[in-house]
Amino acid sequence: MINVKDFLPVGDFSICQINPLDNYDKTIEYPFIPMDSVKNNYGGISYFEKRKINGSGLVSFKKHDTIVAKITPCSENGKVAFIDDLPEDNALGFGSTEFIVFRPNKDNVVPKYLYLLLSSHKIHGLAISLMEGTTGRQRIPQKAYKKRILGYFPPVSKQKAIAGVLSKVDEAIKAAEKSIEAAERLKTSMIQNLLPGLLKPDNTWRNENEFYLDDRFGKVPKGWVAKPLKELAAIQRGKFSHRPRNEPRFYGGEHPFIQTSDVVNSVFYLKKHTQSLSDLGVAVSRRFEKGTIIITIAANIGDVALTQYDVFFPDSLIGINPNQELITSKFLLMSLMAKKQYLDQVSTESAQKNINYSNLRPLLICYPKSIDEQIEISERIESIFVIIENKKQKIKILHKLKASLMQNLLTGKIRVNVDKTNKLLEEV
Repeated sequence: MINVKDFLPVGDFSICQINPLDNYDKTIEYPFIPMDSVKNNYGGISYFEKRKINGSGLVSFKKHDTIVAKITPCSENGKVAFIDDLPEDNALGFGSTEFIVFRPNKDNVVPKYLYLLLSSHKIHGLAISLMEGTTGRQRIPQKAYKKRILGYFPPVSKQKAIAGVLSKVDEAIKAAEKSIEAAERLKTSMIQNLLPGLLKPDNTWRNENEFYLDDRFGKVPKGWVAKPLKELAAIQRGKFSHRPRNEPRFYGGEHPFIQTSDVVNSVFYLKKHTQSLSDLGVAVSRRFEKGTIIITIAANIGDVALTQYDVFFPDSLIGINPNQELITSKFLLMSLMAKKQYLDQVSTESAQKNINYSNLRPLLICYPKSIDEQIEISERIESIFVIIENKKQKIKILHKLKASLMQNLLTGKIRVNVDKTNKLLEEV
């Protein structure tokens, strides 16, 4: 187990400094890692850039090195990454001197194990506690790792087994992330093609002769119509009339009081809220029934969510209740999603961006007259939202599993059990 009384074995890893100027070719481009490209918490690199290197203010790294951010707030967010994407062992990459680069002695230390050790909460937390410098610009000193970050390395065979088990979790996380990226692309394509009627619900494309020209909207599928939002739905602004707004007596009751952040953080449906009103607060606000579409009109422009329970909200949000005989709530919600970029472009900007009735009421919505077709299109698009949300939940569970395994395996609390880990991964 990790033992804070013992130093890491001398020679088992080294901390690399600025690369000597004569060790690389200044005429070619090298992989470069910006600080922003290193993911937080569990490690990994989002992307490499390609840059010519002038030799000043950089550290170099090689394949199988581990890089750790040493400056706040990057270090506090846990920016730790394992370098495994370089083409060969001696190939060079570069990054900011705000990274510390660790290079293991591969005879005694498995590179991936060293990465896992350095990204563990125990080691990372100890490193943070040893930061030096002024507030806001503190750094983890390199000597902290050499003289104060202490630990125990099991035999190489056990290091490999532990690294192998945890790598399986990393692979599952990466696979889920790639699946989300593919689903996001499909969602965008569906919104761009199904909602304006370019693509039929049966996944076939409409021919040119299946459209007509609308004077205001342009190409509209036959059997569809384009109307301003004001003719399709009741539009009402939220309300909270009392000033000052922050009097405690208006809050803390049982009545949901929706904020812009609640809508922004929603995925299709509004399922939870962060604030509530008392009976006194309700008296100075406005109630919106379950099934209302909420749209943000200040700071964040055009984010939408469909309520699943009765709510109240302030005038930074607008409630939209569609005429269900003309258009379903879900189809209108998705149509408004597709308008987000446009609404952001036409918003006014003073202290912060905002839109108002003059932007929303004439907003043209194109929709099929057939309610069944609206439902079919909505269900196809919603199914992608469900897939994405499920994958995101899976990633959260995998992160928790990895954190638990790291805590137990790296400290020796439990032994490596590959079969048990595989079973856990299958259950996620």
